[in-house]
Amino acid sequence: MKRVILSLTVVVAFAFVTKGQKCTIYEKGQQLEYSYKSYFPAIAWDQKWAKYKPKDKQIEVDKFNKAIEEKTQSPQYAGGYKVTINDIDTTFGERILLTSEMGAYKSESMMACKSDTMYILRTIGVKWSVTNKDTTGWAVNGVQKIPNVLHIGDVLQPYQDITVTFPVTENLVEKKRVVSGFKIKTTTENGLNFDSNDGNKLKSGQWKVTTSEATFKNIDVNVKKTTKVSSLIINYFNAHVIGQETITVNGKPYSAYVIESETWKKTSIDIKYEEENTIWQGEQKKKMKMESKINKMAGKTLNSMNLQNEQGYNVSYITEWFVPRFGVVKLVTHDANGFLTALSELK
Repeated sequence: MKRVILSLTVVVAFAFVTKGQKCTIYEKGQQLEYSYKSYFPAIAWDQKWAKYKPKDKQIEVDKFNKAIEEKTQSPQYAGGYKVTINDIDTTFGERILLTSEMGAYKSESMMACKSDTMYILRTIGVKWSVTNKDTTGWAVNGVQKIPNVLHIGDVLQPYQDITVTFPVTENLVEKKRVVSGFKIKTTTENGLNFDSNDGNKLKSGQWKVTTSEATFKNIDVNVKKTTKVSSLIINYFNAHVIGQETITVNGKPYSAYVIESETWKKTSIDIKYEEENTIWQGEQKKKMKMESKINKMAGKTLNSMNLQNEQGYNVSYITEWFVPRFGVVKLVTHDANGFLTALSELK
């Protein structure tokens, strides 16, 4: 199974040849246009999917993928994105500044080529998240490194993307049921009972029974809830070159290396509560313990549906067609079940 995670920034590679020769075939102001389609296999998100037998799952996967090939399966999204080469600096090797556009969304990125190796920076430096003029988090994307001269069997270096939100604190008011006092209750009963006025002897007759009952009321408990979200993406996990093919772009044939890899993604949510009421704290710990059990059960369900692995990561599979001195001209995405979920090609 193969899967691609598509970045808005096109993955363009360069060949650093001899001194004085251009590292890439690109020119300042040049534009590249890519088509992009995404597909959603709804059946894989149905809990019934976990009960399918392997052979039945494969039948559904093959049927879905064949429908895409025959263009009878409608994409969830169909569009494209454009990459513009803004500047090329050849002072040290070659450095290219570019802009990727997908609809109204734009992003700046950079690529470099030196010593026969390309370095792809999908974002430049730390990217800050801002909501209503307030900085809410940051993200750092790893640098993708690809030698320009490849051989079948070569293993490529993994890289990581990290996203973190700053802790968000909420002041909540929780209701807590507490004992407010006691009330005396007197009833008359007939039959056997213990006589408290006669040494608690067991007697038969009519009795006056007095009991006390607790009374309750709801009080407000001020609680401080702090939430922090982070995500980790491991790109190019088990990345290796599996072959070499001829691929046609705009009617022109190119020799391309086929690269397969995995992408592992995990999102973590950390929630903490602060409250001086020790009774509320104890109940909250019990509640969080129960939620943890529920999450573990949900995790097992996701595992059986192939939506995450045993380590808690969502795993996808990538196939790229890379043309030296030109870049990745085709990307195909498959999920962990084998469903084709995305396709991008250079027009």
